[in-house]
Amino acid sequence: MTHVYTSSLQHIASMSAFNFGELKTLTVTSEHEPHSDLFCAIAQMMHRNPDLRSILFDCKYAEMLKWKWSLVDFICDAFSPNKPIFVWPNLSHLVLRFWKGKLWQSTEEVALLVRFLVAHPKLETLVLQETYIEDTEDQTAKPFSLAVHPDSLPALKRLLGSPRLIAGVLESRAACSSVERVIDNSEEGFDSEVKVPYIDRILDALENVPDNQIQRLRLEIPQLNRNLYSRIAQLAPKIRFLEFLRSFELDSTSPKDNGFDPLIDIPSGLNEFPNLKIIGRHIAKDFARAFGGHEHDGITELARQVPRIAAVHALSGNVMPIHRHSSGEVSIADSPRFLDNADYDWITFAVDWRHRVISQRQLKGLRAALGTHTITLRMEVSCYSLKTYYLRRVHASLIKAESQVFEDMFAMPDGDGTRSDGASDQRPVVIPQVEPGQFRNLMKMFYCPPSSRFFVSLGGGDPTNAVQWDNFKFYLDIASLSHRFAMSEMEEWAKNQFSQLISSWGEAIISRPQWGHPAVLALLEAIEYAQIIQDWPMSGDLKNILQYYLSRSDYTELPELFKVFRMPDLRIKHPSIFGCVFILFLRESREVWRGGDFTKTDRIALYSELVDLIPLPESFKKSVRSPLFNKPDDLDNFRKHFLPTPSSPTLPDPCRNGCDQVMMNFWLEEFGDDYYKEISSDSVSGPPSWLAFIHNCRLNWAKKARQKLQCGKCRQCYVRYIEQLDKDLELLFARVGNYYREIE
Repeated sequence: MTHVYTSSLQHIASMSAFNFGELKTLTVTSEHEPHSDLFCAIAQMMHRNPDLRSILFDCKYAEMLKWKWSLVDFICDAFSPNKPIFVWPNLSHLVLRFWKGKLWQSTEEVALLVRFLVAHPKLETLVLQETYIEDTEDQTAKPFSLAVHPDSLPALKRLLGSPRLIAGVLESRAACSSVERVIDNSEEGFDSEVKVPYIDRILDALENVPDNQIQRLRLEIPQLNRNLYSRIAQLAPKIRFLEFLRSFELDSTSPKDNGFDPLIDIPSGLNEFPNLKIIGRHIAKDFARAFGGHEHDGITELARQVPRIAAVHALSGNVMPIHRHSSGEVSIADSPRFLDNADYDWITFAVDWRHRVISQRQLKGLRAALGTHTITLRMEVSCYSLKTYYLRRVHASLIKAESQVFEDMFAMPDGDGTRSDGASDQRPVVIPQVEPGQFRNLMKMFYCPPSSRFFVSLGGGDPTNAVQWDNFKFYLDIASLSHRFAMSEMEEWAKNQFSQLISSWGEAIISRPQWGHPAVLALLEAIEYAQIIQDWPMSGDLKNILQYYLSRSDYTELPELFKVFRMPDLRIKHPSIFGCVFILFLRESREVWRGGDFTKTDRIALYSELVDLIPLPESFKKSVRSPLFNKPDDLDNFRKHFLPTPSSPTLPDPCRNGCDQVMMNFWLEEFGDDYYKEISSDSVSGPPSWLAFIHNCRLNWAKKARQKLQCGKCRQCYVRYIEQLDKDLELLFARVGNYYREIE
């Protein structure tokens, strides 16, 4: 037998399965920390098999370990007085994670690690991930370096470890000459400040080997600045895959350089890498945050400024490909792609099998490996006084692996022998307020690989087709449920796809009035999600889309409007939507009001509101800053309506790219003379019916501006203009709703 794989150490121990000999590959993965006896048995099994080519020892929940395991127990005979090093002459892949970081406090143990590495010249993959250590111990670590062994590790291709380990290994000239991937995998407990001297040593090692082969680099560089971008590009010009990490304490990849301008220095720095193809998410996030608006807009802008970028990589393994169209436009793929197995250095719990491009046959095999442990969930959906139940059976291990909320929900009671909730259809785990369709979409994320027909179909087809509406619902369901169940990476992916869909196809999504009330409910749900996560640009876009959709209806579709109007708590939860519906009622003729859909109470309320709004009172216009009531005379007048804010009352200088003029020109195209004449006549003769079509003006203004203004600085101006108009429209429609009085 040449290969052993297990994901259940307790089970394999009960089978006395540690007596194998003549092994070539040993892969041991455990969800939780094995007992110390099992740990010793694993180490002894490794030592009994001198012909091992590959060793992997990994744990899923490394943060729960008690830090008992020592790397020394693997690399030498710790019970012998001389502690002889164990040597596997043909060892090419070594992955040992979660070992005790206290090794660095012992000069003797550091020397043992040096001897071990020097004794294994065939190593191609070296992954040594240490666990938490106290800050004081981090400060007093003993020196580690292969500088006195310049010919050591000549075959090394992949090096993953802490900056301390990376620096010491790269000081072997042979290792630095051959290595292609250098990845900082250190986690909490590693003080950023302590990393600084190790980063300096890493860069010095690269400088000593000008012809190094590094193609992928991932580091946290506390001292990162524009000069270091340039230096790294010069020292490692073959880099194709670059990631700079944010520290755990500071939300920036360049926390120390106060003069660092992400909008200028990040694109400038990246353009110095001649072979760059993929960048890390942290770099992209720093640029997007400075850029303003949705993250995917920032990533798109960064890709425009750095033409070599082909994708953005998240630490979980998924990448967002950049599409460069023949027209010169840049966009992000509708759904993420995932690094395949060739891009990974080992198979581990840290990379979920659903994130790999695999065949259907492989997928079936992996599902079979999950075992038969399923759990019953009961979705409860309340509608008025009725409550509906739906039962679903799912693999517990799948959803527990994605969410601590589910992990806690499915916790099995210990010791009493009783069957836990979810063990049968009679004892399901209750999940309130989840529609069966929503949960079905969430399960697609768990059970469908990205290569499946379902994921390939996302984003396809005519934008006016119902497919886009299905995509809208899918992304919304995933974003809202993953937020509810604390699945942050899944939410981030879904939110980005959702934002892009809204920006690209907002009008097309609701272009079919026959979708009716379900479309209204979905848009209201989307607005509530945007408000929960405090994404105000998204909230403004969604409200405009919904109000535009409602305003497309005529009196023959009043029953649909009444479904919205009669929704419980609409006035409280969505006052501007309530006001929008009521303004649509006000614009109808008196004959329509006398129809069967309007009650006597409704008619009294409508006539009462007419009295309040004719002529339009000045109080209705109060605090509205954008030029909705008076046509701007010139550019300065236009800018004064938008740009000064309570926190910055001074009018800023015009944008050097002329975006202010562009915004005003588009404004006058959409809010033209006919619009202002309508306002003037309404203010005297009737209700503000112009509010019924203002959503179309806003939508077209935003669309034209978004297509025209593409540089980073102009994007910020665009956001300021649009957000101010959205605030004013929210205020006006809420006021319409406040004028409405229910007559008892």
